[in-house]
Amino acid sequence: MPIECTSYKEPLMRSISSTSLPGAVASTQTMFYEQNLSDPMMSELKRRLSSVSPPRPSFETDIPPSLRRFQSLRKIRFRDIPLRIQCPCCHSYCTTRLRLKNGSAVWLSSLGLFMLTGVLFWVPFITRLCKDVVHECPSCQYPIGRYRRL
Repeated sequence: MPIECTSYKEPLMRSISSTSLPGAVASTQTMFYEQNLSDPMMSELKRRLSSVSPPRPSFETDIPPSLRRFQSLRKIRFRDIPLRIQCPCCHSYCTTRLRLKNGSAVWLSSLGLFMLTGVLFWVPFITRLCKDVVHECPSCQYPIGRYRRL
């Protein structure tokens, strides 16, 4: 036994004419400059529109990563090679200077070698492979970032 719904009505089907298209509607509307605005209001509107500057291009989004010369600090993964970067302290564009520091990898490997051999605990302190790398600005010596081995 089918259930009949009395509140439902069929939608009316209309044919599409050229006056119901969006292009025709836009051409019949008056634009803001065609409205009856007084001269002081119109000059104020023009002054406000001329003072709005276009958005400045974003360095990180407008240039593809393969063409960038300098990198921003937000997306950098520091490694043991120098980077071309803008210093956050002096804002100069430079290639970072690397400085080696003893980190946790040096101390752990030294402890391991001392337990195994008893004599070669000093080797991690003179090798580059275990040390952390600190990236510094060459002009102001500001530490920009650090690459930790562990």
